[in-house]
Amino acid sequence: MKSSLILVASLASAAFVVGCAGNGTSPLSQSPTSRNVDYDGKRNPGSGVLAPLNAMRKTAEVANRPSGVAIWVNEVNKAQSLILGLDDQAKTGSLTAFDLEGKEAQRVAEVNSGKAIDVETDFNFGDRKVDIAVVAEQGANRLRIFTINAKTGTLTDVTGKTSLPAESKGPVAVGLYKRPSDGAVFAIVAPAKGDKTKFLLQYRLEANGERVDAKLVRQFGLTSGASPSKDVSVRSIAIDDELGYVYYSEPGKGIRKYWANPEKENAEKELAFFGQTGFTKERQGLALLSTGPGQGYLLCVEQVGSASEVHAFSRSGTANKPHDQKELGKVRTLADESVSIAVVNQNFSEDLPQGVAVMSSQQGRNFYIFDRRAIMDRLPDLPIPAPK
Repeated sequence: MKSSLILVASLASAAFVVGCAGNGTSPLSQSPTSRNVDYDGKRNPGSGVLAPLNAMRKTAEVANRPSGVAIWVNEVNKAQSLILGLDDQAKTGSLTAFDLEGKEAQRVAEVNSGKAIDVETDFNFGDRKVDIAVVAEQGANRLRIFTINAKTGTLTDVTGKTSLPAESKGPVAVGLYKRPSDGAVFAIVAPAKGDKTKFLLQYRLEANGERVDAKLVRQFGLTSGASPSKDVSVRSIAIDDELGYVYYSEPGKGIRKYWANPEKENAEKELAFFGQTGFTKERQGLALLSTGPGQGYLLCVEQVGSASEVHAFSRSGTANKPHDQKELGKVRTLADESVSIAVVNQNFSEDLPQGVAVMSSQQGRNFYIFDRRAIMDRLPDLPIPAPK
């Protein structure tokens, strides 16, 4: 995840269907999308309580249960940026690229239980730099890697040797980290099963001809064990490139924090374990919402039927305590049983001058597109850091 672009994965989808595992393109489909302009935080009459936030727009419906989501920013033409959404089904799942209106632009078929997706910019791919999207493809027990055409946004499969150990039972969450010192890109992966004392797998992504391989460089990170309802310990991963942190959510426990750089001194030491209270349902998707250099919120989705909530924690902690990340507030939404969230702060257009937030929604099998300002309007102001 990028703090500069604020992408998530997490953790992290039909007009043209490809006949084999690969990719395909088409003109924007005419699939109906849903728009709701009443997204600016109106209160319930006489209650003084904010009604759950509805989407500004909704994407076209996907074939199966929506799962991970990420946002790719088109630096050539911001208005042509894309929402990359997964739908989770064994063998017949897919990865769909939507435009900012929610219309389908491209669909990659035969994604085998895609759980999460993340995006990174300027990956060293031979003699050129490219943007990439990486999918946690649990059913194939691998990372699925795509390049993204800088002008058109077309996805091209460049998956090389990216398999996880067989005993991992496949990846369920992924976050991408680009090291500022040398531009190296790493995928930090949560498997379905693993060592509770070294649960996460960190891979360095390396070009190999016209493919991208994943080389294991470390295992780290504590977990408390599987969630109460499912045999999965970690649901989402978010990475703050700017500050160098990786966060991951345990559904029934909390949010853990480590250094993302595997060569950082004391990289194996847990920095924080927060968000352990204030949730009645499972902790799911994570995302960064940047408000400036080193400032902003870490968001965590609570999976609630018909009204998933977004909990906001301080990104930078308190004065002299950068790992003291208290919950500052939460936003109720109409996203149903949401498991993922992505946020980006960009001037996309006149009606989206400060970016978007996107969440999966089970009812309707789609992704909810929120004006980022509507989320910000419902969050408390960040505390002003005390002078050092």
